[in-house]
Amino acid sequence: MMSFNRAHAVPLRLIDGPLVSRADMVERMAKDLVRFDSFRNQADAIRSLHGAGHSMVYAVMMIDDIRQAAMQIVVAREMSGS
Repeated sequence: MMSFNRAHAVPLRLIDGPLVSRADMVERMAKDLVRFDSFRNQADAIRSLHGAGHSMVYAVMMIDDIRQAAMQIVVAREMSGS
């Protein structure tokens, strides 16, 4: 069996910043879709999110949840009258 050599260990680094929950990520992306008014079409939504600096992988994986959250934001704004 091989032994672990600490000299060869590479520390893990966070690439996209601090760890964020899925719900927070969906909410942040949904707000961006509403801001860009691009939540109606899936392809436009993915392109907008990627253009805003969000991960393409996360955008594609969660696009249905993100679009639904964006639509809920729009409906809530319409119902509140603002």
